[in-house]
Amino acid sequence: MNDSDTPEAGMVISAPETTALAEPDLRTADQSQLLSDAGTVRDAWPEDWRERFAGGDGKRLARLGRFDGPERIFDSYLELEHRYKSAAIRAPFPEDGDADTQGQWRVEHGVPETPAGYFEELPGGLVVGEEDMPGMMVLATEMHAAHAPFDMVHRAVGAWYKHLETVLGERAKLDERARDAAEEALRETYGAGEARRHLNDLNQWLDGAGAAVRDRLFSARTPDGTPLGSDPAVLHWLIEQMREIDPLVTVVGSGAGDPAAALDDEIGGIERVMREDMRAYEADKGMQSRYLELLRKRDRRG
Repeated sequence: MNDSDTPEAGMVISAPETTALAEPDLRTADQSQLLSDAGTVRDAWPEDWRERFAGGDGKRLARLGRFDGPERIFDSYLELEHRYKSAAIRAPFPEDGDADTQGQWRVEHGVPETPAGYFEELPGGLVVGEEDMPGMMVLATEMHAAHAPFDMVHRAVGAWYKHLETVLGERAKLDERARDAAEEALRETYGAGEARRHLNDLNQWLDGAGAAVRDRLFSARTPDGTPLGSDPAVLHWLIEQMREIDPLVTVVGSGAGDPAAALDDEIGGIERVMREDMRAYEADKGMQSRYLELLRKRDRRG
């Protein structure tokens, strides 16, 4: 090394310049093509790609017309795959599978093993009444044959009971109005006090046939849905039958005191008015009518 080659003091020595090596592009030519813009991809396909895919089938060609480029077919496939994996498309029930295969399908798709299984855990505390169960089992059997999931059947059962609650609520309102109308009609016929007494006497009189008979009679309904016990014509007929068959029942009521003694006492009271104040008796048409009715009752009593 010559002195002339020795660097002077304080001189900065620069590193020799090197050329940076470019990272190798490991993508294949096909991958590079796919990563290019859509227009380049389409350019790689022949103009008649739809006709080639259709293979002379007009319907297939028409469907291919929905895609503006061949890459859209792959997009469609990816969407279909996603829907399938997310259960948007349900695998069909394995009709030809063995019991284990079918049982596993039911577990995966939320279907009970038997129709009765739909009612084992109903939501919201809902309970199917014993009287409703036969009809509900008809529904469950049909839904199970269609492989309906729990949620669908539970919604159907809940909707039915919601409808039933509405119907029963409306019926209760109609029954109340019918009862009020019947009592008003009886008050017009017998007077306010007598109408209530006749109804009480009728209930007690019908107890003679047994409470079950009385309840069945009054819980029956006419063709328009009105309770039989709230039909003014029926009540009037029953009251008159009671008064005809048991004439003493209207003297003090069917559940109080001695009707025969009460009959004699009431007749005696009216006759006392007749002796002491005939004018008052003659002016009171109701008293006169009552006196004649009591005499008829006494005659029938024998």
